[in-house]
Amino acid sequence: MDVVLTEAYLLADRGLRVSRFRIGSVLSLVLMIAGVSLDLLVYPDLLHELLTIRILCDAATALLLTAACTSFGSRNIGAFGLAMVLIPNLAMSLMIYISEGAMSPYYAGLNLVFVGVGVLMPWTVKETIGFCVISILVYISACLLHSDPGVYWQTLFNNLYFLVLTAIICTTATFFTSRRRFEEFRLRHELDKRNQELARSNEQLEELDRLKSEFFANVSHELRTPMTLIISPLQEIMSKQSLPFHLRVILDIVLQNSMRLMKLINDLLELVRVSNGNAEFKMRPVNLSSFVPGIVDSVRYL
Repeated sequence: MDVVLTEAYLLADRGLRVSRFRIGSVLSLVLMIAGVSLDLLVYPDLLHELLTIRILCDAATALLLTAACTSFGSRNIGAFGLAMVLIPNLAMSLMIYISEGAMSPYYAGLNLVFVGVGVLMPWTVKETIGFCVISILVYISACLLHSDPGVYWQTLFNNLYFLVLTAIICTTATFFTSRRRFEEFRLRHELDKRNQELARSNEQLEELDRLKSEFFANVSHELRTPMTLIISPLQEIMSKQSLPFHLRVILDIVLQNSMRLMKLINDLLELVRVSNGNAEFKMRPVNLSSFVPGIVDSVRYL
């Protein structure tokens, strides 16, 4: 794997983890305290103990959220994210322990956290498996340590069955989500590289075009000076009445070709202006009956 690509992906993944961590923390804060309504209906005699656990869970989550806003938290966002989802799971396992153990309906809350991790958290498969294993072991410990002497093995097995299924679904979702996330990032990264290469190529082409225009402009200006110095003496010589006819014909050919060369030089300057966006072409018909004879006359002497 490309080292540059890997480093860029890890940097982008850290930013995504920070964002999802904040969302997950806010959800945990809201949903955990909202569960008080469930305590009132299911275990009203344990309301004080359950409320205390929920408040402590929210306090720990809020403290974790505050610490994650620091540079230390950003660098270690992986550990912070794992702690963020383990805190409510530990709280629910504690509520299971003090209520009815394996018979407690609060095990369903663990399933919800598993689903939330699979949907929300941008984790790797190893991180997701580690979280699920820890959560299941803590749940088993809460059921076995429950104060009632009897353990309802059938109910415990039933709950564990669904917890394991949810963990498998969560891990599978994480696997495909992480692969899709990396593939999308790889495609964006390659597209950015190509755009940067195209931008550099365009800059080089623009620089070459600028140098070409400067070269044409400089050459044209340098050519106009000697051409002017050729045309002016010719015109002065041909203005004399005593000039022999055959010599006047020859000099006229020289003058016409000099003027044509001067026009080509001027056209070259116009081309530079057009390429710089300072001029535009104007199309018009050309009278070939006067254009072609002029070309023929310029070579008739040969």
